[in-house]
Amino acid sequence: MPRHLRRLKQIRMEIAAEAARIMATEAQSNYRIAKLKAAHRLGAGADTELPSNLDCMEKCVTSADGTLLLTRGETDGELKAFQDFAQKNGRHFLHIDLERVPAFKASTVIADWLMHKKVDVLNVAGSGSDAPDAYEKIYHVITSAYWLTQAKLDETSAQGSGRTSPGLPRSISEAVSRLLTDMSLKDRATMANMTEDELTNLNFTLGSYIRNAFGIWSGNEKLLEACRTASGDPTAPSWSNRRTPPWR
Repeated sequence: MPRHLRRLKQIRMEIAAEAARIMATEAQSNYRIAKLKAAHRLGAGADTELPSNLDCMEKCVTSADGTLLLTRGETDGELKAFQDFAQKNGRHFLHIDLERVPAFKASTVIADWLMHKKVDVLNVAGSGSDAPDAYEKIYHVITSAYWLTQAKLDETSAQGSGRTSPGLPRSISEAVSRLLTDMSLKDRATMANMTEDELTNLNFTLGSYIRNAFGIWSGNEKLLEACRTASGDPTAPSWSNRRTPPWR
C-alpha cells in the first residue's frame, strides 16, 4: 500500500479511536457527531474521510474488557456486529433483550457476568427503541447491576482476605452509617438533591444493594423490627414470613 494511503488509513483509525473515547466519556451515542468532534479535536481537515460507524464500533469494543448490548426488540444487525468484533478481539460480550428479560433479572445477570468475566472496563451499547422511557429503564438496569456487583465484591473481598465481615446492621442508625460509608461522595451528593418522587426510583437500584448487603432478603429481623417501629406500623409482616419478596 502506498505511503499516503497508509497515512490516510492511520488518520481514520485515530479518529475512530478518539470517537470511541468521546462516546465512552461524554455520553455521546451518535456515531456521526462523535466522529466529527474527534476529527476536529485531532486537527483533521474538512475533506478528511471519516471512519465508518463499524470502525468506531470496533474501537469501542476493543477499548473495554467487555461489551454489554441492551436492546428492546430488533437490533438492526448491531447484535452480530458486536458479537463478531468481541470474538475477533478477544473481548467478553453479553446481550440482553429487555423485551424478553425483566429488569431486575437483567441486572442480576449483568452483575454475575461482570464478576465471572472480571470486567473492569465496560462498554455499554443499546438500540431498538425510541420510547420516552427507554433511557430511564436502561439507566435503572445498569445502576441496579452496579449496586449488586458492589455487594458481591464486598462479600468476595471479605472472604478472600480472611477478615471478618462487619456483620449486618441491627438498627437504622447502623444501616445509614454503613450506607454512607459505602457510597461515594458523588452518589451522596446526587441523592441529597433528589426530590421525593425521584427517590422512589432508587427502589430497584440502591434498594437492591441495601436488600442484599443488609440481609433484608435473608431475614435481618433486628433491622426489620427497627424499620417497622420507625414507620409507625409495628404490625407490618416480617420478610422471613414471606415466601418471596412482593416485587418478584
